[in-house]
Amino acid sequence: MLLCKFFLLIHSLPTQSIMAHCVHLTDEELETLVKDDTGVAHCPTSNICLISGLCPVRKLLSAGVKVGLGTGNFNIQMILA
Repeated sequence: MLLCKFFLLIHSLPTQSIMAHCVHLTDEELETLVKDDTGVAHCPTSNICLISGLCPVRKLLSAGVKVGLGTGNFNIQMILA
């Protein structure tokens, strides 16, 4: 997760940040999310379509990270459903 690594270099994430996907987090990045009270937008449909992996939702929640449900993209079917 390149963006999280950038914030690790400057030792902080902006206040009230929300990171999307978080499929390939390292333990160090997870610690940064917890320390800076950063939330995660879990986008399961997007991750499955891109075959990018699965977000470790239980691990994030157990660590105290706030996790919300995201879409990852806009699709007219979401409105029609």
